[in-house]
Amino acid sequence: MRLQAIASPLFRSIADVYGPEIPSGLTDRWCLEGTPRYMSPEAIAEHKKGPAYDIWALGCVVVEMLCEQSTISIKPGKSLEDFLDRIGFGSESPRIPVGISREAQDFLKRCFVRNSKSRWNASTLLSHPFLKDHIQNAEENMQYNMESN
Repeated sequence: MRLQAIASPLFRSIADVYGPEIPSGLTDRWCLEGTPRYMSPEAIAEHKKGPAYDIWALGCVVVEMLCEQSTISIKPGKSLEDFLDRIGFGSESPRIPVGISREAQDFLKRCFVRNSKSRWNASTLLSHPFLKDHIQNAEENMQYNMESN
C-alpha cells in the first residue's frame, strides 16, 4: 500500500508557498510504502526498510493476535497521518497491552524499541522466554510426527 497524504495541512502549506512546482524532496515525508499500522519509526521518518522494520511489524502482529485489536490508536478528531507523525517523528510507540504475561510484555518491549539499532533481531527474539517454550514444543511435535510416519 502506498500512503500519500496530499490533503495534509503541511502539504497544503507547502503548496501555498511553492505553487504547482513543489520541490521533489519536500513531499518525501508524506510518500510512504508499507502497511501504515505496521510501520516503524525509521520507515516513516527515514523511509528505511530492513530486518529491524520487520521486528517492529512482528510486534504489531503479536499484539493483534493476543488482543484481537490493532496497535493503531487514532485519537478522536485525528487522522492516520497524525498517528504516523506521532510514531515517526514523535516519541510514541504502540501500547503494550495489560493482561498479557510478563514474558509477552517483555517480548513486545524488545520489538518496539524506537532506535532500530537497539531493537532485538530475529535470532535474539527466538531465544526469548515468550517464544522459547513454544518453539521447543513445536520442534518436539514435529519430531514426533516425523517418527510416527
